Amino acid sequence: MKKPTDSQKNTEADYQSLREDFSKLNQDLQTILQHIKTAGIDLSKDVSREKWSKIENTVKEHPIQSIAISFGIGLLFSKLLRR
Repeated sequence: MKKPTDSQKNTEADYQSLREDFSKLNQDLQTILQHIKTAGIDLSKDVSREKWSKIENTVKEHPIQSIAISFGIGLLFSKLLRR
């Protein structure tokens, strides 16, 4: 059996180093994606709260119109569901 040459040993060491680098890169990428996901969820919650707050304010400012619109939407849905 042949003994590995210095070139083969270097190649194996380089290959092992690349594997470790890619493993670390994969871990870093997973961490970054988790942070992005968390930030996106937080942002969507904030936007939802803002939109809900605007809806509440509109209903408080125009209660009669809000009731009429709700009634109209309910009537429309009931007509569509009967078919």
